[in-house]
Amino acid sequence: MEKLFKQRGEFNEAFSINSRAHLGNLSEASFGLEYRMLAEELEEYLTACMENDTIEIVDAIGDMLYLIIGVAKKHGMTPNMLESVMNEIHQSNMSKLHNGKVVKDENGKVSKPDTFNPPNLVNVLKSHI
Repeated sequence: MEKLFKQRGEFNEAFSINSRAHLGNLSEASFGLEYRMLAEELEEYLTACMENDTIEIVDAIGDMLYLIIGVAKKHGMTPNMLESVMNEIHQSNMSKLHNGKVVKDENGKVSKPDTFNPPNLVNVLKSHI
């Protein structure tokens, strides 16, 4: 995660892209731009998958990750903070297993059994602020 943030930091500096010093929201213009760029990459991903174009699939995934790291930096997240958030979300997602098995609804979405523990992001963020 550190290397990805460092690389994105180099890009942000070269292109005069500002980031918050502390965790928080962005201006509507800034988060709107990020949203539109991510939506564009999602469309490129969808097209690449529909056309079975492996190179474009990989390109879209890489671009989305690059954008997400940039969004995290702009919101004031650190690499350690993002990694902790991801660990907490992973723990939560794994708690969706019911007796070691995945249960899905009629649409194929994973159901949340009684064992589900939502991510406690408040506690995660407290340890980083």
